[in-house]
Amino acid sequence: MKNILFFLLLLCILSPLDAQDKPAYILYNKNGKKVKHAKMLKALEATDVLLFGEIHNNPICHWLQLELSQELLERKGKQLVLGAEMF
Repeated sequence: MKNILFFLLLLCILSPLDAQDKPAYILYNKNGKKVKHAKMLKALEATDVLLFGEIHNNPICHWLQLELSQELLERKGKQLVLGAEMF
């Protein structure tokens, strides 16, 4: 039992060191290669229009939309304009 508790503690301590920068999902480019969130954000920052596809009742998609919106607001400031079909 002592060894199991030690292993679980070690796993909890070390697992964040290997985590993706946004660990709730994995991103892929059009060629199927993994892409980090920071690289995607940099590419999105250079766009004029970004359209989010909607997957209703999917908390991960909604969380990603919120994260990207907040990060783009930090980078673009007043140049960022958001629209939503539900308004």
